[in-house]
Amino acid sequence: MARRIEGSNPSGDGGFGLIEIVVSIFLLGLLAIAYLPLLVQSLQASARNGVTSTASQLLNAELDELAAVVPYCDEVSNFASATTAAVTDDRGNVYQAHRELVPCPGPTDPGDNYPGVVEVTVCITEGTPTAPFSCSGGDSLASATTLVFLENATAPATTP
Repeated sequence: MARRIEGSNPSGDGGFGLIEIVVSIFLLGLLAIAYLPLLVQSLQASARNGVTSTASQLLNAELDELAAVVPYCDEVSNFASATTAAVTDDRGNVYQAHRELVPCPGPTDPGDNYPGVVEVTVCITEGTPTAPFSCSGGDSLASATTLVFLENATAPATTP
């Protein structure tokens, strides 16, 4: 007569067998593979959103700098023609700000055009372009066009 060990199940259905465990691991692997493209897409979208967010912050900083310029055409022209330094973020992406100005009305224009407004466009690109860049080209990450109020063509002369 066979001896019975205490705590053993005589029917043999006491747990999972090796085949059942392998099948469950296989099914979990299939689920993981099914969700892998979703994970990759979400990481790519997160990276794109980070680049766009950084470009928007740089654009806002450029517009704040423009708002601090005194309202004279020569000063706004100096702002637009100034070279901006490239900015590198934590991820190693390089951003470059570009400024464009619609020419100010000149003193020879018929009538007195001051006070008036002038259009300034600021855009941010990724990397440093090797050729002259135009904000209207559509290759920018973020861009804004604004009107700047001008009191006069030049700042009044200061008296000592």
